[in-house]
This record gives sequence, C-alpha cells and structure tokens, in this order.
Amino acid sequence: MRQLARTRIGSRSRTAQHQAGLSLIELMIAMVLGLIVLAAAYNAYTGTTRSARFNDGLQALQENGRYGIGVLQRSLRLAGYSPNGLLAPLDIAAGSATTLVMQVTEAYDCGGGDTAGAPTPGVAINTYTFVPPAAGDVTSGYISCTGNVSGTPVRLIENVEAFRVLYGLDSDFDDTREPERFVPWSAGIDAAEVVALRVALLANSGQPVRRQSAELTYTVLDTNVATNDAYARHVYASTIGLRNAR
Repeated sequence: MRQLARTRIGSRSRTAQHQAGLSLIELMIAMVLGLIVLAAAYNAYTGTTRSARFNDGLQALQENGRYGIGVLQRSLRLAGYSPNGLLAPLDIAAGSATTLVMQVTEAYDCGGGDTAGAPTPGVAINTYTFVPPAAGDVTSGYISCTGNVSGTPVRLIENVEAFRVLYGLDSDFDDTREPERFVPWSAGIDAAEVVALRVALLANSGQPVRRQSAELTYTVLDTNVATNDAYARHVYASTIGLRNAR
C-alpha cells in the first residue's frame, strides 16, 4: 500500500511539474499571435478613423460650398428689387475684385439690421467680401456679408481659398438681356450693361482627409489655384441672371 501511495504521489508530482509552465517556444508563439491580433485591431481602428475623418471632411465641404452658392444665388436674384423699379442691382464703384455690393428693397439687411432706419429707408445694401486665407493656414479664408444698417460682418462661408466674380455684359442693349461676354471687375464697368454674374468659390474640407499630399490644380473661373496637401477641395460655381437689371 505504501509503495502504491508513493507511486501515485510521484505520478502526481511529475504531472504537476509537467504542467507548471510554458516552454520558450510556446511563449514566443503566443506573443506572436497576440501581436498579430493587436496589429489587426489597430489597422481596423485606424482605417475606421481615417474613413470617418474623410467622410466628415467631405460632408463639411459639400454643405459649406452648396450653402454658400445657394446664399449668393438667392441674394443676387433679388438684387435691384424695388416697388418703384428705380434701384440699381449692383454698386460697381463700391465693389472690387474680392467684393460684391448689391442693393435690394428689404426689411432687413444680411446682418439683421432694420432698414427702416437706413439712409434710404427700406433699402438693404449688402456687401459680400472675400477674405483670403492667411499664409500657411488654408482654412482661415471666408466670405462675409456686411449690411448697411447692422454694420457687423457676418461670416457666411468658411474654408474658402478662392473667390471669383465675372460680370456678364449686354453691350448691345437688345431685348434678350443675354450677356455677350463676361469680364472681371473693374471700376470702368458700366452698371447698366451688367445683366448676369458668374460666381465661383474654391472650398476645402477644413481638415486633412487624404493619407498623403497630392499636387492638384483647380480652375476658379479665370484663375488657377495650385495646391499640394492632404485637404479635399471642390469648386462651386453658378451663373446668375440679374432679374431686376435695367
């Protein structure tokens, strides 16, 4: 009995010794498998994050650009509206290559100012101004609107890198009111000839969304803009007839 007991105890002891730990090879295999699992999880995480950032950037780009062009379209189509028909749609002399000044009979200017107290009661004079981005910061450019009563610039479109306006001239003064040519702003433009505008803006995603930089050139009406970074961009443009011209 004692011999049998010693045999059983010895067997259990050898089994316990055999199961006491892992060999070096087994440990290395476990570490490699763990690293593979961690690498797969990290790649999935970074891929999901990168995809989410790309989608967010594109969504912001599209919403910003479409909203901006929509605001300009609505404002310019109303430009010059007046019950007595004596209001000029645009103030060319007060504008510039980066500034567009339009007039309309409306209760409030673009900043919310009550036009009942304007120099010409009931007339809103809205000045759209492009502020170019600062050097090294492509997201700092924007388009604002300043009303003649409110007087405070209101940012309408963010992340704008370029803004161009071409004036459509109907120089033969025929009944079609169709422009024969489009020209950039100059102080010598005859406001009576302007029957349409082409506006375009280059908007970006507000944050880098590509995995690496890319050299691209964008055409903004009569101007080319070269870029070399990881931002997404798009040109939004529209040709707008001035319904109340002449």
